[in-house]
Amino acid sequence: MIEPAAPGIAAALAGGSVAAGPDAPGGVMPPLDAHWLRNAVLITVVAALSVMAASAARPMVTYRAIGLGASPFEIGLVQSAYAALPGITAIGIGRWVDRAGEALITALGCLILAVGAVVLALAPSLYLLAVGQILMGFGIIVEAIATQSFVANRGPADRQVHRFGWFSVAVSSGQIAGPAMAALLVPIAPNALATGARGGDNPEAVVFAVAAAICLAAMLLVRTLGAASRTAPAHGLATDPNVARAALRVLRTPGIASAMFVSLGVASALDVLTIYLPAYGETNGLSVTVIGSLLAVRAAATLVARAFMGRLTDRLGPGGALLVTTATAAAAIGVLAISPPVPILFALMILVGLGLGVGQPLTVAWIGMQSPRNERGLAFGVRHTGNLVTLTVVPAAMGLLAGATGLAAIWLVMAGFLAAGAVVAGRTRFAA
Repeated sequence: MIEPAAPGIAAALAGGSVAAGPDAPGGVMPPLDAHWLRNAVLITVVAALSVMAASAARPMVTYRAIGLGASPFEIGLVQSAYAALPGITAIGIGRWVDRAGEALITALGCLILAVGAVVLALAPSLYLLAVGQILMGFGIIVEAIATQSFVANRGPADRQVHRFGWFSVAVSSGQIAGPAMAALLVPIAPNALATGARGGDNPEAVVFAVAAAICLAAMLLVRTLGAASRTAPAHGLATDPNVARAALRVLRTPGIASAMFVSLGVASALDVLTIYLPAYGETNGLSVTVIGSLLAVRAAATLVARAFMGRLTDRLGPGGALLVTTATAAAAIGVLAISPPVPILFALMILVGLGLGVGQPLTVAWIGMQSPRNERGLAFGVRHTGNLVTLTVVPAAMGLLAGATGLAAIWLVMAGFLAAGAVVAGRTRFAA
């Protein structure tokens, strides 16, 4: 059992001092409950393992599609199947979590991921490969909404921002570890991409099989959560059968729409940066190595920012923290429009990573704090739906803009979007 008196672990998961809390006599919180702390560790590990498995499998799908003789267009269709269900089911999944309980739906998400990975491993055709992708995409959104709801609903209410900070660090670590694990398991020769089909060989199956095993292990971990974590919330379950009406009601909750707007700006900026920085490199004569290094520096800065998100929020408040970090990212992205030299680009990527790294987990925590406890799953579902729609529309719109006016316009527009988000964050009252 994890001892509640262990100050280092407790402070990390609780997000700061274990002696402060609004509900304790004299403003002093009693020692953290060991049962809650154990569950917090477990659900964070489960989320990291699930993301690691999905991140390992997804790039291997492209290689497997090539092995099956897919054309570039067919590869795009197979990969897009990953997002086929999340965008239209996220809100319903959120309500499902509110009604059935976070732990049960987390376990179900892990199981769906495992089944999807098995289908990918055994798929003899592009059609079944797409089915496996659909299952993987659906499983990861189920698991994401359920684990985010668990983090929001469990533990000291005044430390929710800290919990989401460390939770996002774990998830980011899984996103980094997944592709690295895949690269170690299946070293694929560069000429495989050039020569196309490789007959009946399927070396990617090793990665898919390991991903399935990881998801099953995560599901078993969920089963060890305490009994209190397996039950649905006891009071105030949403009864409105109209999902659209329920979603609109959530958006009308004070602060939710503002958090959504900031979240959409941050998610769009991260996606556009990943998609168009290589094109920026081509235009400015930067090598693939330099561009890859720039993206890696941005990812590392994001991870660091999330580790310190709780402390920043303690100092500035949620709105102030979002204002400062989002404005910093906006300014850094805007400077890309003047094509600065490489050393300055690395400095800009650090600023972008630090700024955008706080935006996503802090808006998740913001939405969790502003939502009624019995509708947090629904609120997270609404957020995921908005992000998925935005990530479908914005890159295409930026492509049209770049084609008409040049790449510089992309960075200026994204900087403006983020600046607007910073203003919204600064003007919105956060009710903790």
